[in-house]
Amino acid sequence: MTYQELLDAARPVMGKYCKACPVCNGVACRSSIPGPGAKGVGDTAIRNYQKWQEVRLNMDTLFSNTGTDTTLNLFGRTFRYPFFAGPVGAVNLHYGETYNDVTYNDTLVSACAQAGIAAFTGDGTDPSVMQAATQAIAAAGGVGVPTVKPWNIDTVREKMALVAASGSFAVAMDVDAAGLPFLKGMTPPPGPRAWRSWPRWWPPPTNPSS
Repeated sequence: MTYQELLDAARPVMGKYCKACPVCNGVACRSSIPGPGAKGVGDTAIRNYQKWQEVRLNMDTLFSNTGTDTTLNLFGRTFRYPFFAGPVGAVNLHYGETYNDVTYNDTLVSACAQAGIAAFTGDGTDPSVMQAATQAIAAAGGVGVPTVKPWNIDTVREKMALVAASGSFAVAMDVDAAGLPFLKGMTPPPGPRAWRSWPRWWPPPTNPSS
């Protein structure tokens, strides 16, 4: 399958918001759902994409004509390429009904592991999202990175217990999500995170409530 064929096959199943653009640069979905262009003026993804275009390889040094090593060693694991798949949440809302958060993460984690890289998985208000994501990571031998939102500390501990059980080699937190309305409504609400201010919760306790 060519890339154009892939795009043609994707467009009918991507829902009414995502345009399945040839270049995912945030222009067509600026200030809208799925919103890679971001809130407000909606130019964050656009500026990020433009900044990536400034990256160039420095080729001013001569080397012998040998193969290029693209492998990445990270936290005791070796990956085929130095890039991972990013987390996606609220899949039905953003990208149509073909996948939901559970089936998307299940497919993404296994496909990335087979390709020699790792997938970040999303999180959500539905506990089954993190449960299914960590189960998929466990099935892939721990090759995956669960992304935990900055919930209140008790919820974080519950999520981290699932992460630990999955055998994941790393865990992430999208700290900017503390500004999301559905998180602000929690009791106690989340807020800006500084790693020094957090209690030591890794590895998590056997009993998440302890």
